[in-house]
Amino acid sequence: MERLLSSPPPIFLENEPNTTDTFTIQYAVISGMTPLAIEPVGIAAVVIGIILLVVAVRFAVALTWRIGVLALLVVAALYAAGVLV
Repeated sequence: MERLLSSPPPIFLENEPNTTDTFTIQYAVISGMTPLAIEPVGIAAVVIGIILLVVAVRFAVALTWRIGVLALLVVAALYAAGVLV
């Protein structure tokens, strides 16, 4: 264990391919070398997120309309009572 901690990091020459390079890892991920088990979970998460977003927007619109109707009724009642002229 001490040898692993005390050993210097590997030195890569400029012309030598570096398999641990960040670009290489990102390219491997983008090019489809990821496990297939990750992809359906991501797709399901996106679908569930879109459904929840649509439900939240519909709820907000319905709530806004109800509050607007109640406000209109209050203003109409105050106008009919002569408070608002």
